[in-house]
Amino acid sequence: MARRSRSLAALALLLALPGCGHVVARGTPAPVSGASTRASASVSRPREARLEKVDPCALVGEADRRGLDIDRPPVFATNHLFESPACSFRSSTHLVAFQVVTGIKAGIEVMGQGRVNGVRHEFRLAGFPAVEVRTDGAPPRGDFCTVSVDVAPGNVLFVLYREDGIPDPLGKDELCRRATRVAEIAVTALLDGK
Repeated sequence: MARRSRSLAALALLLALPGCGHVVARGTPAPVSGASTRASASVSRPREARLEKVDPCALVGEADRRGLDIDRPPVFATNHLFESPACSFRSSTHLVAFQVVTGIKAGIEVMGQGRVNGVRHEFRLAGFPAVEVRTDGAPPRGDFCTVSVDVAPGNVLFVLYREDGIPDPLGKDELCRRATRVAEIAVTALLDGK
C-alpha cells in the first residue's frame, strides 16, 4: 500500500513537469485486485460508464478545448500508473496543461484513504463518486490538482490539471476548480457516448 502511494505521488509530481504526455513511471504497482474492484461495485452511481473502448482525447472536444484556452493539439499517451490510455492537453499561451486518463485496470480505490499523499476531498460529480486530491511539494510554477471519478467497477476517469511554468501561480483552489471542470466535461462526453 505504501508503495502504491509513493508511486502515485511520484507520478503526479512527474506529470507536473513539462512534457507530461510521455512520462514513464518505473516500478509502478500491479493493478488493483478483484477484491478492491468488488468494493467499487457496491458504490452508488447513476449508471455504469465503462471506459474500455473510450478514446480519452475524444472526451474533451474542440469547442471545450477552446473554452479551456488549450491551444496545442491533444497528445495521446499511456498513463503507466493506471496502465491505461491517456490524453494530454496543453496551452502554450497560458502555460497550463491537463491529462485525462481512462483508467481501465484499477478503480477509484487507488485514491482511497491512506493510499495517496495529500488531502482527499470526496464529492459527487454528475452523480458519480469522485475524489479530489491536493498535494504539497510541487515545484514552483508546477503545482497541480487531481480529480478521479468512479464511473464503473474497476474503471476510473482521472484528471490531472497542472501549471506548466506559469509566472503567476494559480493557487490550489483554482487548479482544483479547473480539474473539476475538465472532469465534468469528460464525464458529460462519456455519458453522451463520445
